[in-house]
This record gives sequence, structure tokens and C-alpha cells, in this order.
Amino acid sequence: MNRFSIIFITGMHRSGTSVLSQAMNTFQYAHGDNPMPANQHNADGYWEDKDFVAFNDRLLAHLGGRWDSISNSLDGTSLPDYLTSFTEEAERLLLEKLAVHPRLVLKDPRLCLVLDFWQRIVDRLHIPHHHLYLIRPPEAVIQSLCTRNEFPRGKAELLYLQYNLLAIHQLQNKKCMYLHFPDLIENPIRYLEQIGTFLGEENYIPEIRGQSANLVKPELIHSDYQEAYPLEGLPLIHTLYSWIALQLPCSTPLCCADDAFQAIKSSYASMKFQWNYIADLETKVAFWSNLAIERLQIIETTQKDTAS
Repeated sequence: MNRFSIIFITGMHRSGTSVLSQAMNTFQYAHGDNPMPANQHNADGYWEDKDFVAFNDRLLAHLGGRWDSISNSLDGTSLPDYLTSFTEEAERLLLEKLAVHPRLVLKDPRLCLVLDFWQRIVDRLHIPHHHLYLIRPPEAVIQSLCTRNEFPRGKAELLYLQYNLLAIHQLQNKKCMYLHFPDLIENPIRYLEQIGTFLGEENYIPEIRGQSANLVKPELIHSDYQEAYPLEGLPLIHTLYSWIALQLPCSTPLCCADDAFQAIKSSYASMKFQWNYIADLETKVAFWSNLAIERLQIIETTQKDTAS
């Protein structure tokens, strides 16, 4: 009998995945041996492993992307087969983490972009696993990204689309439960009971009912989840969110063959091309601006030295 078990938690940045990851303590799952520390953006911690996140950052860089980039190289198709060195390192990393915590939660928003890679790893190692996917209303996520990272609103909107579209695409044919953040916050007991049943951890349900006051801390939720978010920004974002949210919670794949979903993907692909052009211009402007500032500083320093 395999003594290992993994829960992968997938969802866009600022979507409440930290809350969901922390709640997995209820089922006696651990979060790795190198935890991401709390800060002003997540006062109760991120509930993710720093080594796992660092590996995903390096993998994304190798694939030509970053967590905050709108990248043509990340299109939801199968990952290339030449990632041999990454595969071997990922297997070692996973087995080292499981040796410390045999019941392990791996949460990282970057999973939306590289989930197929990790699926390949757990399949090769024959490790039992489940996937949890969480989506949050777009306005709360976008406002939080714009505040925390000082992103232009357009970039935050396109990241929301990219992350959720790629997550839905990669979760096809995987054992996944799809969850809605506002419902998790409003009724955590009912939601965690459903998750417990999905995970085959029904024996923890009595414990869940006895910990209702500790499962979710509303003061740590970024933005007011009960706010009626205005329909601002790109209509496509709200089309995607509505298409997903109306089907939740569920434990069957959201159908990528659906005409509505295909129309959303097509519209996003067109927008992404335009954004890449604009982003390239912004990068060039920033380069020349920084170069000009550096030269002005050199001139100013030289003038001061001459005057003295």
C-alpha cells in the first residue's frame, strides 16, 4: 500500500488558495518543510513550500515565461519532452518532501501554468493524489494584484484570464474538485465536508464540525468577499468567470469542448497578441528611460566632482 498522498491546490494568485491550503490541516496534511513566511500581504502565511515555488519559477523561466508574464510559450499544450533534467530534479524534490511529510499539500498559483509537468511526475512515481481548483470573483483578484504588485489593470486582467484558462485546460481528465471561493468563505463547514468526501477522508468530518470557528479567518481575506463587485474591465473576464462559477462546486471536469469556452479562448488569444506588442513597447521605453536616468546621474556626479 502506498503510504504517500498529495493534494495539489491550483488557482490564480490572490484567489484564496492560501485559505484553502491552510484548511487542509483539518485532514492532517502538511505543507512541506520550508514554508513561505507570512508578510504584509498574507499575514497568516502562504501555506506553500519555498522549494516547490522556486522550482516552478525556474521551470517557467526555462519555458520562456514568468509567473507575471503574458507568455505565448504557455498555451496549455503538452510540455516538451526535453525537460529531462527538470524531471529528475522534480522527482528528487517530491520524494524528499514526502519523506518528511507523507501526506503533503502542494499549493502554488504557478501550478495553473505547469500542472501537466507535475502530473507527469506523480504518474511516474505512482503517487496517489487529488487536485483542488479554486476560483474567485475577478474584481477582488484584479484589485489585489494592482495594489500588491502595482500592475496596470489591463495586465492583471489578462493574467486572470491566462491562469484560469490554462488551469481549466490542464485539469481535464484529472481527479479534481472545482471550488468557488465565496461559497468556501460563507459556509466552510459544508465545503470542507464535500472536500473530505472527495478526498476519501470522511473520518475527519466530525473534526471539521468541531472546528468551525477556526477554519476561516475573515479578517485575513483580501477585499470583502460579500461586496457586489462591479462589472468593470474586460467583459471576457466576467464571461469566463460566470461560465466557471455557474458549474461549481463539482468534481467532474469543466468541458473544454464547450462552444462557449472555445469562444472565450479564441478571444483571449487575440487579446494576448495585442498585449504582447504593447508589453514589448513598454519594455523598450523602460530600458531607454532607465539608461537616460543613469546617464543623467553620471553627468550630475561628474559636475559635482568638477565643482569641488
